[in-house]
Amino acid sequence: MKKNTLRYTALGIAFLLILGVFSMWALTTQESATVGIGTIDPSVNVNTGTSTGDPVLLDSVSGEYGDVAENYNLYVIDKSAQQEYTGAYEVTLHIANAAEISRDLKDLSMQVVLEGADEETKSSYLTLENGKVSFMIGHDFFEDSESTIVNVDVNIDGGSYRTYEDVEEVSNFNFVIDVEEIGRAINV
Repeated sequence: MKKNTLRYTALGIAFLLILGVFSMWALTTQESATVGIGTIDPSVNVNTGTSTGDPVLLDSVSGEYGDVAENYNLYVIDKSAQQEYTGAYEVTLHIANAAEISRDLKDLSMQVVLEGADEETKSSYLTLENGKVSFMIGHDFFEDSESTIVNVDVNIDGGSYRTYEDVEEVSNFNFVIDVEEIGRAINV
């Protein structure tokens, strides 16, 4: 009886240790991700942009204000495979690790810009307080004056940040995008 109790205890401890190792692995892997793709409507394709891997925040002195990169291409939304679809979409960009970033940054204001057809743009500010921005775009946002379907770029276009006094390096940003249908034949 004592022998079996000892075996079960040893197996239980080994099981808990293995779970602990795997959970630490998952946490450290998530920290290194740059962009992710969340819920995507089947009528569009979303690809990572050309700037991923580059620094989002420009160098600054610890505790002082610094600048956010301009023309930083995060994602490209492609609707060319479903040109006949005329519905509207809600595009939401999240900072998936906002809680982690907020340990490094005292303040963040990042301008997010959607660039569509014929140089049409929509913009809003992403902060640590809101953690996400949403845009409503219709079919016309993808269609230029010659009725050609174009891609929509999701960019970061400047802003500012400030670290806490003792922070030397800010954690990587983990962005996630959702593109969801909000209505057929609705123009926003």
